Amino acid sequence: MIPYKPTVAPVMSAVALACLMAFAPERAAAQAAAPAASGAGEAQTITVTANKRREAQREVAGTVSAVRGEELEASGARDMEDVFKLTPGVQVNKGDPDQSLPTVRGITTVLSPSGVGLQQATTGIYVEDVPCTDPISVVATCDLSPFDLERVEVLRGPQGVLFGSASLGGAVRYVLAKPNFKGQQFRVSSSLAGVSSAGTDLSNHAMLNLPFGDAALRVVLGDRRDSGTVRNAGTGQDRADEVHQRSGRIQGAFKLGSNLRLNVVALSQRTEIDDASAVDDPSRRVRNTPTASPRTTDVSLYNATLEADIGPMVLTSVTGVLDKKNHSGTDLTRRAGDLGGLLGLPNLPLVTSQLNLDSRAQTQELRLASSSKDSVSWMVGAFYQHSKVTNDSRITAPGGSALWSPAVLPNDVYLIENDTLRSIERAVFADVEWRPSPKWSASAGVRHYQNDSRVIADVRLLEAVLGRSQFDVRKTESGNTPRLTVKYTGPVVWYGTVSQGYRFGGVNVASGQPYNTDKLWNYESGVRLSPSRQLDLDVSVFRMDWKDAQVNARQPGPVAINGIANVGKAKVDGAELAAAWRVVSGTRVDYALALIDARTAATFTSNSGAVVTSGTRMPGTPKTQGTLRLRQDFEGPWGTSGRWQSSFAHVGDRTLSLDMGGVAPSYTQLDSQVSLSKDNWELVLFGRNLGNRAGVVGGAPVATFGGSKYNEYLLTRPRTVGISLRLEL
Repeated sequence: MIPYKPTVAPVMSAVALACLMAFAPERAAAQAAAPAASGAGEAQTITVTANKRREAQREVAGTVSAVRGEELEASGARDMEDVFKLTPGVQVNKGDPDQSLPTVRGITTVLSPSGVGLQQATTGIYVEDVPCTDPISVVATCDLSPFDLERVEVLRGPQGVLFGSASLGGAVRYVLAKPNFKGQQFRVSSSLAGVSSAGTDLSNHAMLNLPFGDAALRVVLGDRRDSGTVRNAGTGQDRADEVHQRSGRIQGAFKLGSNLRLNVVALSQRTEIDDASAVDDPSRRVRNTPTASPRTTDVSLYNATLEADIGPMVLTSVTGVLDKKNHSGTDLTRRAGDLGGLLGLPNLPLVTSQLNLDSRAQTQELRLASSSKDSVSWMVGAFYQHSKVTNDSRITAPGGSALWSPAVLPNDVYLIENDTLRSIERAVFADVEWRPSPKWSASAGVRHYQNDSRVIADVRLLEAVLGRSQFDVRKTESGNTPRLTVKYTGPVVWYGTVSQGYRFGGVNVASGQPYNTDKLWNYESGVRLSPSRQLDLDVSVFRMDWKDAQVNARQPGPVAINGIANVGKAKVDGAELAAAWRVVSGTRVDYALALIDARTAATFTSNSGAVVTSGTRMPGTPKTQGTLRLRQDFEGPWGTSGRWQSSFAHVGDRTLSLDMGGVAPSYTQLDSQVSLSKDNWELVLFGRNLGNRAGVVGGAPVATFGGSKYNEYLLTRPRTVGISLRLEL
């Protein structure tokens, strides 16, 4: 089913793991009959809400990864790049902060927000149950600090029935730590780290929990400063891409009676970067632009979740408001300065842009679910989301009017664009599970949706020469997405599922031509077994069939027009393995491996004019991706409890685009940490990317306005060694 050969590194890791299991010390066999001790040797059960109901992670009929927030904190994790390297099968497709586009199982056709255009991203991101993925275009990505998170859930495969649009390839859920009714808590965490050939990273976070009888309040504040690692030769600035991120949230939990509970969240995060991080040569952390490209993004989320017990049923209401702002200045000299060649004019020495993107999305979901554990359980619900995005952008070429003449470039204005994008998603959904016996169950679900979108565009690109484009276009679509699952729960857990996901259709700004919703079928089977009390194994295989995919292509018709069109098709075959081996008390080995073959299944002509043939690899997805983690508990000095853990990650080579070439070579990364804890404090020494490898984790070819191209690369952070202290009172 998977017609390729894995590369050496992950296979060697798998063989090493098998050898460790086969030749473990005899004392491991003696320990097998005894209960596992707490700590790294304990078989931890993580409860997830992937199906919008509480289930043990290993009993979910689907592939779900859950990473605990405390584990992320201890590892020095900063953002989703650090989270997803622990979950093979997920690619971060790194961009500048708050601009990364994670993809699951190879379901993507573009790797950057600028390449997405007006398309919706293919991976749904949620804070609790509030969707954070923009219905149209990408304003900013919700990339929360790991501090005081309960866990991060990664749901692989389409989640169209319960999560709606955007979850075409999968979904990511940030689950916040909840207010505690039982007592006061105060926790602080500070981290200081040195970055190889750069500066210093510094972060400080604090949490305060206050109970008030039947109410509790939790306040979280954070401040993070990352050293820049890229030199801009054009501006002469070292460490040009410095980052400053400030975040805060207030959560309240209220018991409004024996049968009524209310949770409210107000969250805000501001990220400021001094310059972009993309480089032209992956072997050198250098970029070269005449001016800097600063950006400020603000993400604010407000959520109220009300749960009411109504006899044998639970009514849940989720109300959310999400505001995003993206204000950026970008040096476009290399990309836009060569347009003059097509017009018989000289190149422009400087081109800059100012972009202001503002969005607001209001969501409401109602769910009614059975609460009893009878042979039949069910859930029905309704969902509504209204979103508005405004785009106010201007590109100027200082001195261009004198160079090209005021008649061609009046007041140095290259482009003025004003767009208003509105979308409404309405949906009803239902999910029913039948358990004819204690071990067998079958479930079926369906979502009926109706999407309305409207694009009001005013585009003036070299208006004196090319004129002005204005239109107001509406589009309405409706459809159904089903899911069917069969599961056996015994000494071995087995499941088989068929599911579908979908993504918003829309309208091309340049031409006013619409494009339709695209859908994806997923066929998946998995098994989870525990050959001993010390060993857990999870294996899944899947095939995904993506038809009428939205791709950047020449639109069909008598006149060739570039834009987004439903002419793509792809097939993805893959397998995933996860193993957890508790060698002896206090010693644990975890291994995860993903094998994915994602390729186009139809030929089309892209916006660049290149013919993308059937069988072309999908961008950004390695054929092999694996992580090996070792953990060991020990008794530290001065009565402390210690833990050492290391992780080795391998990411295979990837292509950077469907049509313009570009390759991201394979890379490996080694992280390690040692922690000492006693009573209410923990001290952690950590090192990330100890080999100081410059792995390519993002980037894409860029087509210039004049018809040439160049590649941009985003790299792993250099070797970072630091210390963190956590104190809880």
